[in-house]
Amino acid sequence: MSYTVEISQETADCLNITVMKSSLQGLRMDIANLQYRTDLKDYEMEDLADFKQLEQAFITVIRYYTPPDMWHLI
Repeated sequence: MSYTVEISQETADCLNITVMKSSLQGLRMDIANLQYRTDLKDYEMEDLADFKQLEQAFITVIRYYTPPDMWHLI
C-alpha cells in the first residue's frame, strides 16, 4: 500500500533547509575532529580539504533558500 502526500513548495523548501543544515552540522563536526589533530594521514588531509569545500557548498545552497536576515544562523 502506498500513499501520496502533497506538500506546498514552501514546506518542501523548509524540509530541504532542515536536512541540509543537519548535514552541515555533521560536516562541521567532522572538520573540527580532523582540524585539531596533528597526526593526520594523507587521506585524512584530503578529507579535511574536501570537507571544507563541501561546507562552503552547503552554505551557498542553504543561503539560496534562506532570507539574508537569517544567514547568521547558518
